[in-house]
This record gives sequence, structure tokens and C-alpha cells, in this order.
Amino acid sequence: MRVIIVGGGLAGLATADVEDAIPHAEPARIADGYQRTAGFDPALLNERESFGVRR
Repeated sequence: MRVIIVGGGLAGLATADVEDAIPHAEPARIADGYQRTAGFDPALLNERESFGVRR
């Protein structure tokens, strides 16, 4: 949803490339936030105990 809101705010810009309007770092930042919220952040997953594999 956040990507849609950011992109929608820039819809009036005349550009052929979406990265001219939205820098690559912005969608990546949003995706990282979704990963953390959903519990799929690689750093957090690597820090916690495994559910099925003993270390």
C-alpha cells in the first residue's frame, strides 16, 4: 500500500522511467519495513533459534 501511495503522489510527473520519479532506495526501504513487520527480516531470522534445525 505504501508504494502505491508514494507512486500515486507522483503520477502527474511526465517521465518515461519510474526511477526518475521514485528513487530505487524508496521501494527497497518500504519492502524492508514490510519484511520486518511480517517477521521475515533476514537479520532477525538469523539471530533467533531455529524451529527445526539444531545448531
